[in-house]
Amino acid sequence: MSNGIRVSHVIWGYLGGGVDSVLDSYLQADEFLPERVCSHVVIVRPLAMGTQKTPKTGTAFDIVPLGRSHLFRAARETAQLIKENESDVVFLNGFNATILGFLLRRLLPSNMPILSTYHGTYFPRTIIERVKAYIFDRLERRFIKRHASAVIAVSQHSAAVLKDKGVPEEKLRVLHNGISPDVRLITPKTHSVARGHLDSVKIITVSRLNEAKGIDVLLHAFSGVAQKYSKVELEIVGSGELEDELKSLAVSLGVSDRVHFLGNRKDIADLLYTADIFAMTSRQENHSVAILEAMRAGLPLVVTDVGGNSESIQHGQEGFLVADLDNTAAEERICELICSPDLRARMGHSARKRFETNFQSGTMIENLHGIISEFVDKK
Repeated sequence: MSNGIRVSHVIWGYLGGGVDSVLDSYLQADEFLPERVCSHVVIVRPLAMGTQKTPKTGTAFDIVPLGRSHLFRAARETAQLIKENESDVVFLNGFNATILGFLLRRLLPSNMPILSTYHGTYFPRTIIERVKAYIFDRLERRFIKRHASAVIAVSQHSAAVLKDKGVPEEKLRVLHNGISPDVRLITPKTHSVARGHLDSVKIITVSRLNEAKGIDVLLHAFSGVAQKYSKVELEIVGSGELEDELKSLAVSLGVSDRVHFLGNRKDIADLLYTADIFAMTSRQENHSVAILEAMRAGLPLVVTDVGGNSESIQHGQEGFLVADLDNTAAEERICELICSPDLRARMGHSARKRFETNFQSGTMIENLHGIISEFVDKK
């Protein structure tokens, strides 16, 4: 058994989304700091979700099944697993886990630190979803204010949102996401050589296909690009509830033959390696892991100036920031990159350098350990 700080991460579902990607990054602490951190994961999984992903090999984890109206039973089992692990600190990952925290706070020792991670609220489409989002947001803030030892926000933007909503500043900690650096760097012509087409340009986005991610805006921007350049294609990696709707939009815009919906993929690094430009026209972001992956791959970026995106890239350096919902601005910036291979190479090189300096896993893990140590030392 490790003599390091024993951390229990609680997560709801573990479906493979953004919250789960951040948790996967946190779990790298066991690799980077094996003598200082020992992680354990409790996955609270509603039975309706079926079988989903589990942590990487080597990470201790337990799955707590959740049936209808059995929330308290799931909380008791989760608390028991945390005690059996002899954990020093608990991390609640995502807002569902934070709601579970109300019960865990009463079931765990009063001096056990509970840290909450904040990833923002989701983007509701319907009235019912808006009501649910409002209720969850209020519950999450209430838990953070009254019961959490601290809340970790993934960007300065997210921290500012929490502060505006009344969360005490002394409870706020900012921890930017970080990912592994071990991906080959793209050189000016590597992308085209890799796919065997020297005179074409490939745009790529990696995203869930939902309202918040604004793929409809990107499709409108691409339709304008496609009218100007005949050898340009768009790859959309990801899935979601709007997939059929977005495919229909591509058809109505006349670009369905040049837009490729690839679904969920495990070879994202390879797909980025053969791309030329990364584009993301989200309506809402906190600190996008997909943007970091594109920067790691050495790609120039065109992304909306929302959430923490401006904390990832600098306008005119690693790429371009465009206004939310402005497909014309996105189109113009993409065209600017298409017609200048030198600009793409320069911005792509800057993106890789900024990633190496600010967003590698090692940097994030050291900062994470500092936050954990702060509260364990207070026990």
